[in-house]
Amino acid sequence: MTKRIIKNVIATIMTLTLTIALNGLGRVYATQTSTVDMDYLYNTLIVGDTSYANTLYYSGAIAAYMAADADGIDIYVPDDPKGGTGTGVGIYRQDGLVAENYQYGIYTIYYGEFVGFNRHGHGSIYKTYKDASYTFTRSFYGYWEDDYPNGQGNESCTAEETGQYKKVSETSGVYAKDKFTGIENSTTSYYAGNTYRAEGISTYSYPYVNGYAEGTVTWTVQNAGKPQEIVTYAMAGGYLVNDRTSEYTASHTPRDFDPQTQVIGGWAEQNSFYYAESKISPNSYDYSNYMALK
Repeated sequence: MTKRIIKNVIATIMTLTLTIALNGLGRVYATQTSTVDMDYLYNTLIVGDTSYANTLYYSGAIAAYMAADADGIDIYVPDDPKGGTGTGVGIYRQDGLVAENYQYGIYTIYYGEFVGFNRHGHGSIYKTYKDASYTFTRSFYGYWEDDYPNGQGNESCTAEETGQYKKVSETSGVYAKDKFTGIENSTTSYYAGNTYRAEGISTYSYPYVNGYAEGTVTWTVQNAGKPQEIVTYAMAGGYLVNDRTSEYTASHTPRDFDPQTQVIGGWAEQNSFYYAESKISPNSYDYSNYMALK
């Protein structure tokens, strides 16, 4: 008996202890269930219903279910359980995040097309987290080849801290494994009384080429009761382009500028707008912390 069959037998037994409503897909699962019904997960995601997936994350059921899984992957393809080709669902562990003890969870759910148990075709990946003061959800939909995103894709991320802020980002472009070419747009709303900055809204738009920031970056800041501020600057190969030297010559010496990377080094360290570009390593687009690429 294979590991996957054993798991499904256990899931079936455990499911008998859970409350089952009689209308459609309206099962109500106990909040502390320690198993995952892969068939039910598959059937809810078919119709775009993530409520069961949310319950699995919020109750810790995914972590409990996958704890004994040596390879960190569990895939269910109902029409081809042995060959793994067709539409199905999978749960993936990100080993790098295990080592880092990543606080927002180390598992992602994939729903879509498989070929030989590899994600191949159109598919989506989903992850969410929630505690007493913080919630976040991140999702991706696009084309996959040989277990990696490879083609047009779109992703969305929402994060909110109670009484502090809410951030929504949308990203769209072409993915080739971990090399993304496209645009990331983000809007953060800061609530009154937050501890981070003045109440208001900030936005940014970041272009990427082959995984690195490339082109014109735009920031806007609209604090309550104040005029909107707009900042733009150029990026090349992930670094801040040294095209603003004349603006700061009067107050900064050439030593503030790194001739190799063209980063405004000393000045950028003191300006929060440029924090990402003040580092020696180039600004790159990294989505591996939630996509669990293998």
